[in-house]
Amino acid sequence: MRLSTGWLVVLAAGLIAGGGAAQQSTATSTRTDTLSIGTGTVSGVYLPAGGAICTIVNRSRKSTGVHCMVAPTEGSVANLEALRDGHVDFAIAQSDIVADAALGRDRFASVGPSTGLRAVFALHSETLSVVVSEDSDIDDFDGLKGKRVAVGPPGSGQRVLLDLLLAARGWTLQDFAAVVEVAPTEEADALCDGKVDAAIYMAGNPTGLLQEATTSCDTDIVPIPADLVAKVVSANPALRPAVVPGGLYRDTPEDVPTIGTVALLVTSTEETADHVYLLVRAVFENLGVVNSLHPALFDLKPKDMVQQPFPVPLHAGALRYYRERGWR
Repeated sequence: MRLSTGWLVVLAAGLIAGGGAAQQSTATSTRTDTLSIGTGTVSGVYLPAGGAICTIVNRSRKSTGVHCMVAPTEGSVANLEALRDGHVDFAIAQSDIVADAALGRDRFASVGPSTGLRAVFALHSETLSVVVSEDSDIDDFDGLKGKRVAVGPPGSGQRVLLDLLLAARGWTLQDFAAVVEVAPTEEADALCDGKVDAAIYMAGNPTGLLQEATTSCDTDIVPIPADLVAKVVSANPALRPAVVPGGLYRDTPEDVPTIGTVALLVTSTEETADHVYLLVRAVFENLGVVNSLHPALFDLKPKDMVQQPFPVPLHAGALRYYRERGWR
């Protein structure tokens, strides 16, 4: 366990948000064998996903001596920075941003490659969603130019992907009439209060963030043009064409074309093989329980979680378990 004093406060808040994910904070616990997972915002999928993992690990903590805790954060970039700096033991992050951190590019250029970054398993697919006010004249991503847009906070996966889309069009944030940097939980209010014309989200589906944004006022989810998606995907293999599934959100009966990625649970070579093996075994031996803990996790299958390409090598502890099961 590697936690700074500041992160203890964040983790304590995570216990409240994560429900059964853990029963006590490290501020009062005498345990020293604790695993911490950097997750995401309260209304996103990363926090309940981390909570599902910790719920399973903590079921056997009396026999294993291992206690799992979750930390709410701003998302992928913040999680990978926290993992690199030793504030958390595991992190959930978009696969494209994991690739950036491993190579030391874009937002990670100043610190260089994270050569010790290791994959544990894949989680749910994620999509970028562009939600616009119904009375705006925005029909697709290109219609955002000259509009007021809630872009999310720096350090979030949605900002990284938004920057890629803007660059592919030859735009910057300055091409918007106004840029509003608020937490994803506040974007729906900004949209429904008329402070912005559009809001950008990045999450697994279904998510409470989009449910709020599409039910609190009259809004639409608009597509990202196929040529723009293709251009960004061709330069970023960890990304893929995707859809916001139809039927999940109000007034969105059909699939909406967009761009997406997959969420990964990652760690570093600093984490022991025994800890990683224990966590992986707990998850896969109780995968049905994990599936039931959040709608975005209901369709997780071992093949999809283990046998796809990863942007970084698998951790030795995870690989040990997968080889025992004949999966790798």
